[in-house]
Amino acid sequence: MLNFRTNLLEKLTKKNLLPEGLERKREETKVIKLPIKGYPEGYFKNADSKDGKSAEFNDQSYPKEELIGKSGSRENLSLYRKASPHCLYGMMLVKNHNISEIGINDFSEQERHDFLKVAEEFTRFSESQGLYPNISWTFDPNTRDRKSGQSQLWYHMHLNSHTPESKRQILSDSKELKYATGKETKRSFIDEFSILASIILKDYFEKSGVKLQGQIVAPFEYILSQGFNDDLLKVHKAILMIYEEIKALLFVGDSGEWERPEKNGQKIMGSTFPWMSTNTIEALNTFIQNLDPRTIKEKKELFINNPKSTLTSHLYPLGGPSYAITITKVDGDKILISVRPQMFSETGAAGLHHVFGTTVKLARGSEVYSDEELKLKTNFEEGFVDFLKDAKF
Repeated sequence: MLNFRTNLLEKLTKKNLLPEGLERKREETKVIKLPIKGYPEGYFKNADSKDGKSAEFNDQSYPKEELIGKSGSRENLSLYRKASPHCLYGMMLVKNHNISEIGINDFSEQERHDFLKVAEEFTRFSESQGLYPNISWTFDPNTRDRKSGQSQLWYHMHLNSHTPESKRQILSDSKELKYATGKETKRSFIDEFSILASIILKDYFEKSGVKLQGQIVAPFEYILSQGFNDDLLKVHKAILMIYEEIKALLFVGDSGEWERPEKNGQKIMGSTFPWMSTNTIEALNTFIQNLDPRTIKEKKELFINNPKSTLTSHLYPLGGPSYAITITKVDGDKILISVRPQMFSETGAAGLHHVFGTTVKLARGSEVYSDEELKLKTNFEEGFVDFLKDAKF
C-alpha cells in the first residue's frame, strides 16, 4: 500500500506546481509537527469511540460536559471544551443555537465584534498566565465529499495558547521544509496554492489599498476597529472574486459531489488582470499548466472509495474557495494576521498555524492528559470565564 501511495502521488505530482524561485522559498520555510495530547478514555460520557474524539458536535447538539461558559453582548456566544483538543489551554467559541452562518462574514457587525472582543479578552487573559495565544478560523463551505479544514458547516472560532514549553520546542526542533520526506508530507505542511494565492492577494491589495495584505503587523486593538471589520470583509470578497474570475478564464464546469472543474487550456495574459505583476502571472500559468486533473479524474473511483484518506486530500482539490485566518501575538503589543488560501490542505487554521516564525502542524498521538493537566485546564477555563465578566461589549 505504501509503495502504491508513493508511486501514485509521484505520478500525479511529477511536475512542481510552483516556479523554481517560489518553490525554493516554500522549501526554506521552517516547519514542525508538534505532538498534542488528548483526553483519557471515557472522559466524555457520550463519546461513541473509545478515544472520545467523536464526542464533538452532532447536529449542533452540544454535550453538556463541554460547555465552559457564555459571553457576548447578549450572552449570545458559548465557549466549549473541544473533545479533540488543539492544546491544553484552548477552547472553541460558537454562536448559541441554530447556527446558519458558515463564515465570520455572514454575521452582523455586532456579532463579529462580539467574537473578536472575546478573542481579545482571551489574548489578554492568556498572556497574564504566561501563555502565547493564537486565534483562528477556517472558511470552506463547498467541500463535502473529501476531508476539509472546516469540519463542520457552521462558523466556529478557535481560541488556543502555546505554553513556554511548546514555544521552546517549536524554536529548537523546527526544520526547513526541504528536509521533510516526500511530496505528501511537504504538501501537508504547506499547500503550494497557499504560496501562489498569497502573492496574488498581495498584488491585488497593493492596488486596492486594503490594509490587510495577507500578513500584516498591527496593534492588537486593530481587530476591534471598524477598519479591521471592513478589511476582513474585503479580503473575503477578494478571495471569492479572484477565484471565480480565474475559474471562468481557465476552467470549464463546476464543483459537485466528486466533480471538479477541468482546465480549458487557456493562459492568463497581462491585460487580463492589470493589477497582477508579470512574475505572478507567470507563476499562476505555471501552476495551472502543471495541474493534472485528467489523471486525477481517471482515479476518481479510488478517491470516492477512500474519502478520508490523506492521499485523497493531497491529490483531489477542495470544492471551492477556501482559506484559514490566524491571529497571533508577536513581540510587544503587536499581532500578526495571516490569511492562508488553500486548494488541497485538509487541515484547518487551528491544526496548521504560523507562530514564532514557524509553520506548526499539530499531531494527535496516543498520549493523554494527566489528572494534574486536566486540573490546570479546568482552572484556566474557569478563570477565563470569570475574567470575561468584566468585559465591555
